[in-house]
Amino acid sequence: MSFNPSEVAAVLVGSTLYDNWTSIEIERMFGTGVSFMKVVRSELVDMSKGFSGLKIGIGVPAIGFIAGIPVLSGSVDTRQVFYDKENHIVEIRVISFNQNLPASTVDANPGQYDNQTLAQIAQTVCQKVGCNFEIVGNPTGADKPFFRVNEHVGETIFAFIERLCRMRNLHLIDDKRGNYLLAVRGGTSNQGGGAINLTEGQNILSARLVMR
Repeated sequence: MSFNPSEVAAVLVGSTLYDNWTSIEIERMFGTGVSFMKVVRSELVDMSKGFSGLKIGIGVPAIGFIAGIPVLSGSVDTRQVFYDKENHIVEIRVISFNQNLPASTVDANPGQYDNQTLAQIAQTVCQKVGCNFEIVGNPTGADKPFFRVNEHVGETIFAFIERLCRMRNLHLIDDKRGNYLLAVRGGTSNQGGGAINLTEGQNILSARLVMR
């Protein structure tokens, strides 16, 4: 059976593309630091081919797609498996690459930043764990330099950046690449960069949306 890529959600785990999922769930929220994609896959198993579908390892790189558009990049952090002689069900969860941002930023010598903008400070801090930082659009006041900013002993990277964002009336959200984006709190700017055209009755068979 052939599929129209614009109607299929899929997960690329390592070099294998899984598109025969029975359910898929993506969670991306402002201020939480990371995003998640959970996929449940169920299929008939040809036992002569072994249990390749069960061998998805923790930490394997993965990319989630909706309608052919990448929406999350990260790695597998959870796997659950059920199987019998005829079927196997694999449930995996992918966590975005920016999972490293909750790591501690300082030890006994907190960093100090003088007369730098939010973008300059945040990019410097994010680079410690291999992430990037962007400001979406041109929000008012975002480019105003801080006279002096100090990291706190034991403060996480995410907590440090989030603290500075609140001082500039901005909030954090990750994007499909695992970077951090900023937008004016309560604004209407496009956080994801490239909308996905999902339309009821066309390429959506069923869906459930929860907004908090």
